[in-house]
Amino acid sequence: MRKYGVENFDIQVLSEGTDDTELKNLEKIWIILLQSRSDKYGYNLTDGGDGRPGHKYTSEELKAMSESRKIWAAAHPEHFQKMVAARSGVAWNKGIHKTVCRNGHALTDDNILYRKGSTEKNCRTCHNEHARIRTGYYDRHPNADHL
Repeated sequence: MRKYGVENFDIQVLSEGTDDTELKNLEKIWIILLQSRSDKYGYNLTDGGDGRPGHKYTSEELKAMSESRKIWAAAHPEHFQKMVAARSGVAWNKGIHKTVCRNGHALTDDNILYRKGSTEKNCRTCHNEHARIRTGYYDRHPNADHL
């Protein structure tokens, strides 16, 4: 993200875990499913699960990160506002009360995808777009429009 800039990435919550071990395993699973170790589909340099869980930042590190975020937000006001809007409202991270996805697609009855055993609303349009990218659809159909 440092190399290409955070504004060039779509950041979404894919799963939630209860402890570090579960989160590391979920990260590994998503990296495999999305083939994000491949240069063709992603930017992951490792198989995942090798982060720094439980790391406690010093007050100096927290202050430096805060200043960095303020500078970034000032330089990217449109993206910052989009992030704020996506995170506003009731239970935004659970997806229960969402009316639009993070990419702005309306979560109407015909555009909602529920995962097995979940009440979270997922965008069918975004899901299909990710599937097309993951399976190489756009490589085989270069004239097809991305959503």
